[in-house]
Amino acid sequence: KRYIVTATQSGMWMVDQHRAHQRVVYEALVVRLESNEKAVSSQQLLFPELVVLPAADRDFMLDSASWLNQLGLHFQGHEDGIEITGMPAEGETRSIDLVEAVLSEKDSDGSGISRPERVAAQMARALAVKPGRVLNAQEMEDLLDRLFGCSTPSLDPFGKPVIATFEMKEIEQRFN
Repeated sequence: KRYIVTATQSGMWMVDQHRAHQRVVYEALVVRLESNEKAVSSQQLLFPELVVLPAADRDFMLDSASWLNQLGLHFQGHEDGIEITGMPAEGETRSIDLVEAVLSEKDSDGSGISRPERVAAQMARALAVKPGRVLNAQEMEDLLDRLFGCSTPSLDPFGKPVIATFEMKEIEQRFN
């Protein structure tokens, strides 16, 4: 339920589906930020969702609106916080989780990575398929295809491994 196992010519790979999806979503978000192309596909909400925030957090969100819109997060100011009107179409999360992901980087100074890229990583974590969710065969195949189209498929946006490789010799030794 957490890993995708696939055979290779020399053995097999175990792919952490949550980390793999984080990588895929992260790279899609960063490409949009860097290219200034149209924003990430966004699902408009039928009814705006109010997220109550302290004034400083609301102001940070409003000051960041232009690049957050590029990431597919659409909102407007409200006296009690912000109203979410649209969220990235890909992913499984609640609007409050996305706002918390954004705000987690509010006071971070980063390590040579821009704030929008750090927020994209946090948003990718929130949007990624949750560990333990059962993917059907087509979803697994699509995820692997997209993962191997990424610039760094072996690591998630936080530098953790996505793929564990097991050579045939190692597998055979375990069964002897």
